[in-house]
Amino acid sequence: MSEETYVVTIHPPSRKRIAKATGVALVVAAALLVTTVLPAEYGIDPLGTGKALRLTDLAKADARTPENKVALPAEPAKTDELPATIIPVLEPSPDGSAPTVKGTFIAQSKGYKIDSREMKLAPGEGIEIKYNMKKGAGLIYS
Repeated sequence: MSEETYVVTIHPPSRKRIAKATGVALVVAAALLVTTVLPAEYGIDPLGTGKALRLTDLAKADARTPENKVALPAEPAKTDELPATIIPVLEPSPDGSAPTVKGTFIAQSKGYKIDSREMKLAPGEGIEIKYNMKKGAGLIYS
């Protein structure tokens, strides 16, 4: 039996093929921009594909504001309290295992403040709740 040896020569693509691939990529990107991105993000639908695919609803959801906004009660700032500071310290383990980090939690002088509310949102609506907290303070959300 004779052994056959195959030699494969790989040639880099020519400038013409690179230019053609770049042109095809630009055409595909432009088509995606006009058919999906503009209707979904900005509500601009020149071809009507956004309406057919219901992508214009996404742009309307961002512009819509809920009629019944929930206002959080504002608490006055307390100036007699010291500012919270975190100074983490890495302590090596005595037995050679993973080190521990101390000083990353600030104990609170008061108990937990419980804030409970029920909000009903329609499909496509969202709500953002903001809390004003001291640096290093914790928040438990459920």
